[in-house]
Amino acid sequence: MLRNLPIAAAIVTGSTETVLNGLFKCMEMTPIPSWQFYYFQRKHLVSYIETKADNEMKQLRSDLEAANEKVVVQFDARHASAVCSKHSTAAWIDNKTGKVIECISETHQANKGGSGSFELRAFKDGMRKMLTIENLNIIELIHDDCSSISAFIRDIVSLYIMNITPDNQV
Repeated sequence: MLRNLPIAAAIVTGSTETVLNGLFKCMEMTPIPSWQFYYFQRKHLVSYIETKADNEMKQLRSDLEAANEKVVVQFDARHASAVCSKHSTAAWIDNKTGKVIECISETHQANKGGSGSFELRAFKDGMRKMLTIENLNIIELIHDDCSSISAFIRDIVSLYIMNITPDNQV
C-alpha cells in the first residue's frame, strides 16, 4: 500500500520542475531539463501513484461503509500555482485517521473555468460519490473558507429543511 499518500499527491500535483530544480540547487545537485521532468511525471509517476492511491482510498471508503462508521471529513483543494493554475487537486481526509479517503485531480482546460471553479465542482462530485454511491455516513464536514462551497452547503441545507414535513421532522 502507498503509505504516504499526501506526500505522493504533492509530488504529482504541486511539484514543478522549477521547485524540484530549486531543491536540487540547494542540495548542490545537477538540475534536470524541464522536458525530462514532465515526461517522467506524465508517463510514469502519475499513473503509478494514481493507481496505488485510488486502490488505497477505495479500500478505506469500503472499510468505513462496512463498519457504518460516523465519518468526519476535512475538505480542501490545492492548485499548482497561485495564479492561472493548470492543475488542481481536491482531497477529503478522514478526521479520525488522517488518511485521504477521496481525491479528485484535474488538468484545467480553457472551457472548464480553470482553478477558479474547480473547487466547488470537485466538492459536489466527491460528496455525491461518497454519499449516494458509496453510502458513507458523513456526519460533519470541515472546509476552509471557500465562499462558493459555504453558499452551496447553505442552499442545500435550506432546501432540505424547507422540504421537511411535520411527519418527517429531524
